[in-house]
Amino acid sequence: MFESMDSQCHGIRPLLSQEYIDAFHDLGRASADVIFSAINVNACHASVQDVLAYSAEHRLTMIPNWHFFAGPVADLEGVWNEYGIRVHASCGGAIAHSSIIYFIAPDGTERYIAAPIDAHLSTGPIDLSAKRSADWGQGIALVAGNLIH
Repeated sequence: MFESMDSQCHGIRPLLSQEYIDAFHDLGRASADVIFSAINVNACHASVQDVLAYSAEHRLTMIPNWHFFAGPVADLEGVWNEYGIRVHASCGGAIAHSSIIYFIAPDGTERYIAAPIDAHLSTGPIDLSAKRSADWGQGIALVAGNLIH
């Protein structure tokens, strides 16, 4: 699995990170065969230290097969372009980016994509209940589990 994440996001991304953790638990022993990964979309905070701090803060480091890719912006942009990830950002401002989970089979072929639920209310707060997040985690685990069997 692969998705885009902002290493400085304190809005929807932490909630979606929980979906990865839920999926990891739902997969049980099969989780050893699944790689959970993301690419950083924050060009202003693109260092390994930035993604490691985010991963630790949101408990993603408890997933043994967790990988959060960082690096020079030119390299990140190459991956963004390859996967059709659109990023609109300015340092010090908000970062908007595509939010898609790519399910990639063991042979490297892209098999499925999913768009996580991230309902923004007109007042600004994010509405993603624990149940909706857990449901997404179960769905992620189901698709990932089917790909490895």
